[in-house]
Amino acid sequence: MEFFDRELENKDILTVFKKYIARLIPGLIGAALHPLIHIGYALEFNSKPVLSEGLAYACMAYNELGSIVDNLDESLATPSKSARELLKTIDALNPPDLLHAEGNFGSKVATAARLYAPQIKELLSKWEFDPQDPEALYRKMVDLTLTSVLGFCGSYRESTPDFFYAHGVTGVHAIRTLLPHLQPNDQRRLLQIGFLAMTAFYLTRGPVEFDEHYVYKAKENGRSGMIPSEGLDWKELFEMANDSSDDHLIKIVRALHVTKETITESPESNYPKNLNIEGARLVVGTIRVEQD
Repeated sequence: MEFFDRELENKDILTVFKKYIARLIPGLIGAALHPLIHIGYALEFNSKPVLSEGLAYACMAYNELGSIVDNLDESLATPSKSARELLKTIDALNPPDLLHAEGNFGSKVATAARLYAPQIKELLSKWEFDPQDPEALYRKMVDLTLTSVLGFCGSYRESTPDFFYAHGVTGVHAIRTLLPHLQPNDQRRLLQIGFLAMTAFYLTRGPVEFDEHYVYKAKENGRSGMIPSEGLDWKELFEMANDSSDDHLIKIVRALHVTKETITESPESNYPKNLNIEGARLVVGTIRVEQD
């Protein structure tokens, strides 16, 4: 951190961010997207200390899986396939149960990369797009956001959501924050890091259902641990999340809330109406039970 602290002494945040981010993008997948999340908050709240932490974190937590974004086969691009459709094809590989294997998240990602590097590269290549096309960029941002929200909401095992899929939601929020400050090719690379992270979660944390009905009909799908959260508005959800001892909860609820600043919930944008507030109601209604 001392290096980046010195860089930031007499320079503004955006200057330092733009100086280093391109070379660090492959490393942002490390440590379950924490470097990316830190950098996103740094720019969002104009915090030099947090940017220094995030950039240093990206250097220290580098994971070789991220280098795939710079070695794709553009001929495999399949624009009609969503991230969710591509991720579900992983099931056919019949991957080993890494969720219950020994080791931390980083070591499990390394195992997944060693076993399936060609297949992961093929998946990401199929999600390739033209970064000079603003409409294509927006569609990929919507697709990745929807994948992260549905993946998190569909990751419940017993009565609680998966901790790592939660970082998909806050990580993609960080991506949306950083995109306006990047050149088109780096916008593409950053979105692909998000897709790569979802692939890593799917391989190491187990498959999930990307089904919006899991969100809208939570109680009907076995979420018996829920406390009453139906019909709560955003103000009430923020109050409940802020009262929780789980520090992740308020960040997830906020990430869902601010999504509307960049993505319109409508059939035209392929983003289901009220998905974000229903997702917030779901997570507030379950995580709080674990704390009570």
